[in-house]
Amino acid sequence: MSSPDAELRQLRQRAYGRHADLDAAGRHRLEELEALERTARSSAPAAVGPAGADGGEPDQGDRNRDQPDGDAAEASPAPGHSPDADSLRAPSATVIEGPGSRRGVRRRRWLYAASLVLVAAVSAAVTWSLSTVAPVVTSSGARQVATLEQSGQPVPGFFSSAGEGTRVYEFRGMTIVRTEGSFYGTAGECIMAYPSLNASASGDAITGPTYYGCRAGDFPATVQFTVSADDPAELRDSVGEGNGAQFVLDGDIVGVFVSEPSSDD
Repeated sequence: MSSPDAELRQLRQRAYGRHADLDAAGRHRLEELEALERTARSSAPAAVGPAGADGGEPDQGDRNRDQPDGDAAEASPAPGHSPDADSLRAPSATVIEGPGSRRGVRRRRWLYAASLVLVAAVSAAVTWSLSTVAPVVTSSGARQVATLEQSGQPVPGFFSSAGEGTRVYEFRGMTIVRTEGSFYGTAGECIMAYPSLNASASGDAITGPTYYGCRAGDFPATVQFTVSADDPAELRDSVGEGNGAQFVLDGDIVGVFVSEPSSDD
């Protein structure tokens, strides 16, 4: 009769070998011999020997050498033989989440929501920048050189139908007429400025340049123009040819403003 070690190797070969053919009785005998071997190893002093030496339980490398590729998955362990509890523990490893993991899906959804918020913010900023009215300074800061009151001159015949509120003012060879009511098809306060010498003796006709403006809402009636060679010499000497002259109606008085050309002109 063979020794227990030889019988154990033979049964293991039949149970774990390339062509496993161990029957139920053989498996039962294998379990008995493996139990005896474990008992003997636990009671005997630990011996130092080369890995995979005969007499010990075959390691995984030996079993893999005994089985060709594809047969390892088909070989079944002996009935009743359960692996140690440590072999059932999940290995400690860093989990790398792929794009299909729950956390990966949640992260993609968060990034998508954040991108929508960013697009909305950029669109709102662009819309605001396109719809915002750029501020324009309405006050020119021009220098006021005079305040005109009624001159006492009779209303020229040209303005006889302008209404009772008509007033006449004079400034450096210019005549400024304030009218109320319909004038040139416009209702409300208006002023007209023209060279005094360009009016006929009767005042029924005016030749040469004329400047005209009417009130619009809270904006007062205003006349403004660039002083040129066609304007009276007295006005050119006082204001300066090429400078801007402005007449602004304020109730029964008229303010005169002068603006020199800017350096960009």
